Amino acid sequence: MNELCIEKGDYIDKIAYIDENKLKQFDFIDKTKSIYEGDIYLGVVKKILTGMDAALVDLGNKEIGFLQERKLADKIKNGQEILVQIKRPGIDSKHPKLTKEISIVGRYIVFLPFSRGISISNKIKDTNTLDYIKNEIKEEDFEDSGIIIRTISNLGSLELIKKEIEELKNIWKEKSSLYKTIKAPKLLIRQYDPYEKFIMKINPLKINRIISNDKDSLKIIKEKLEHKIEIEEFIYKDENFLFENYGIYKSIKQLFEKRVKISNGNSIYIESLEAFHIIDVNGTRDKNTYGFEKNALDINLSSCTEIVRQIILRDLSGIILIDFIDMKEEENKNKLIEKMKKLLKEDYKRVSVISITELGIMQIIRKRDQEDIISRYTKQCSLCKGTGRTISTDLLIQEISQEIENKIAHNTLTNMSIDIPNKFDEHIEKALRDMEEKYKIQIYSRYLKDTFNQVTIKLQGVLDKG
Repeated sequence: MNELCIEKGDYIDKIAYIDENKLKQFDFIDKTKSIYEGDIYLGVVKKILTGMDAALVDLGNKEIGFLQERKLADKIKNGQEILVQIKRPGIDSKHPKLTKEISIVGRYIVFLPFSRGISISNKIKDTNTLDYIKNEIKEEDFEDSGIIIRTISNLGSLELIKKEIEELKNIWKEKSSLYKTIKAPKLLIRQYDPYEKFIMKINPLKINRIISNDKDSLKIIKEKLEHKIEIEEFIYKDENFLFENYGIYKSIKQLFEKRVKISNGNSIYIESLEAFHIIDVNGTRDKNTYGFEKNALDINLSSCTEIVRQIILRDLSGIILIDFIDMKEEENKNKLIEKMKKLLKEDYKRVSVISITELGIMQIIRKRDQEDIISRYTKQCSLCKGTGRTISTDLLIQEISQEIENKIAHNTLTNMSIDIPNKFDEHIEKALRDMEEKYKIQIYSRYLKDTFNQVTIKLQGVLDKG
């Protein structure tokens, strides 16, 4: 059984996909977000970057997109209106990436208004399906536009595919007539709202039920997707804490932890760095197995399902390095590669398993179109500045002592106040009392949890030594 759960909140919405009581996909819906992948804009060229064959394009609402194309500077000029599509929303501080190759994506087909003819996904291997599509959808119907037949079309009826073709054609016909009259910059087409995009990304054949605490969300999804995906039941729950009550929020919070338990004492550790992600497999030795090699293979294979689940849930992308328990035999390494490839077929993103090195590290490349979940929904710790570490108490005491000695060397003091970048610590307090006795001054301490490795001393009752 699978289900979709949507919780509307005052500041942020949450959506989750559960299959067989296991969280498979989730996301927070940021209500302040104004740009989505697939949005089509009538933009205005703001600045041409000649040396990069690129341009900055004004999309309106203070949003600037980055367009790059060969010999672009020869084709456009500043102030020119230009039709563009969001290829990838902005990541970190980068501008959204744009393309001039416009497409409207449906469940079964991709409509290409400025292309010609019919293309069929290379993943459709069944010759009967290919022949059937070619016979029923005529090339001559696409002399002024084009379509790509998606892989999932082999699971849909011809009637649904043809209906979708007409729907997407009509969307383009209606909107394209507007862009000649509207004032740029302006959003022309938003293909999916966040909920619809989430569901289309998962692309299930059927959803048993959709649960939400918001009637409008259920109504919109029903109107837009009921004829595309079989949805058995829509359920409204008048509950503010839907995710908490269904146990979903507990699973989500675990995604922000580095350690993930698997079974039999085994676990994986996930660390995300700026350039790549590292997943470390840790296992306990099973006394019932026949040696280290078999034990390593068993632990590695048993960890694969959870590793893939975490990659998809956390939306890890770019370079992913998986440090499996080292195995010597090539046959076992190949078994591991094949299992990972098989499991990653359920991934909605383009992903490649490269190899396993001699040290047992598997390299995976996964399409990056946005930041991972942790980067999107956490912020840098103001105390450790992202290092995950703060200086030791002994080192902090030494730093305080040096700062006090430095102040005393240049001033005659009766008392001072000191801001300490740490939580309250009895060892620091004892050291301060010893310093009071040593230097014959009064020290007032204040512990600050939002500063990093910087002791600040404020002098009081000061007589300048001149």
